[in-house]
Amino acid sequence: MPDHSTVWRFRNTLTKQGLLDTLLSEVNQQLSAKGLYIKAGEVSIVDATVIEAKQSRPRKGKDGESTQDSEVG
Repeated sequence: MPDHSTVWRFRNTLTKQGLLDTLLSEVNQQLSAKGLYIKAGEVSIVDATVIEAKQSRPRKGKDGESTQDSEVG
């Protein structure tokens, strides 16, 4: 997957050459031919990458009590 700057440069190049609207029109025609439609404001992309993390253990304060908020859970 290209990073944001690669996508940005590609988009700017297409815009400068007057090709962005042509490309988007072609993509939309191909999606439509497959029965898929994208409408403005209805698309969300979520990064749901699963990562391994250390288990968090409660820390003890000077008085021996847990420093974690007891209302969080």
